[in-house]
Amino acid sequence: MISRTEAPEIVLPTFGQPVSGRSAFVVGVWGSAGSGKTTVACNLAFELAELGTSVLLVDADGRRPSIAALMNLVESGPGITAVTRLGRQGRLDESELRRLCTEIRFENHTLDVLTGLNIPNRWPELDKPGLEALLKVAGEVHDFVIVDLNDELESGLISSRAEGERNLATNFFTETADVVLGVFAADPVGINRFLFEARDVGFDYWPIANRVTPTTIGKHPERQIRESMAKLGRITPRAMLPDDSVSAHWSLLNGKPLRFMSKSSKLAAALKLLALDLFDSRAATLNSGM
Repeated sequence: MISRTEAPEIVLPTFGQPVSGRSAFVVGVWGSAGSGKTTVACNLAFELAELGTSVLLVDADGRRPSIAALMNLVESGPGITAVTRLGRQGRLDESELRRLCTEIRFENHTLDVLTGLNIPNRWPELDKPGLEALLKVAGEVHDFVIVDLNDELESGLISSRAEGERNLATNFFTETADVVLGVFAADPVGINRFLFEARDVGFDYWPIANRVTPTTIGKHPERQIRESMAKLGRITPRAMLPDDSVSAHWSLLNGKPLRFMSKSSKLAAALKLLALDLFDSRAATLNSGM
C-alpha cells in the first residue's frame, strides 16, 4: 500500500493484452459547477482499478480541466490534445496511447490517466474524429473509460476565433457513454442549479448527490433530498455521497485518492459502492450482448 507521505508511483504505462472484441464501458461524469464532479471521477477510477479492471481516466473538460492538478501530475505531458491529433491523422494506436498516458501504480493495481488541455484555448482540438479514435483504441485495451466533462451542455456555441463547437467534447461523451453520472452539490443552491441545468438534457443519467450533510439541508438530509428532487424534478438520486471535508481536504493536499486516507472514510466507502454499481452495470451489459 502507498504510505501517506508518498505520492502514488508514476511510471510509463504498460497496458494489458487486448481482448478480441472487447469494448470499454464508458462513464461520463458531468455535473453543475462546484459539484465536485472531478473528485468523483478520479476516485471512481481508483476504486474500479482496485476491483481488478483495466481503467482509463480521461480529462475531457474543455473549460476547466482539473485532473492533473487534483492528482498532482506536474509532469503529465501533452495529454488529450496529442491523442486527438493522432486520431485525426489516423495514427492513433495502442502504442501511441500508451506513450501519451500516465500510469499510476498502487498496491497491485494500475490506473491509466490521460490529462486534459494544457492551454485553455486549445479546446477546438477536442474534435469528433479525434475523440472517436480515442474511444476506439481505448476500448480495445480497457474495461472502463471514465471521462470528466465540463458542466455546460449547450450545443451550437461557436467562437469567432476558432472553428468547432465549444461544448463538443462534453456532448460527444454524453451521447456515446454507457452511463452518465449527473453530480450535484447537495445544498439548496447546488440542487437548484442542477435542476435548472438538467431539465432539458437529451440523455439519461444517474443523479449523484454529493456532500450530503445536515449542516446545509437539515435533519435527515437523504430523505429531504429525495423528497425535494422528486417534487421539483421527478428525479431519484442513484447515490448519496456524504460530506467528508477532512478526507476531501487531505486528498486535495496530498494529491491522492480518498481510499488512501482512511479505511473509515464514509465518502470513500460511498464511492466504492458507486463503483460496484458501475461494475455490475458493465457486467449486465456484457451479459445482455449489447
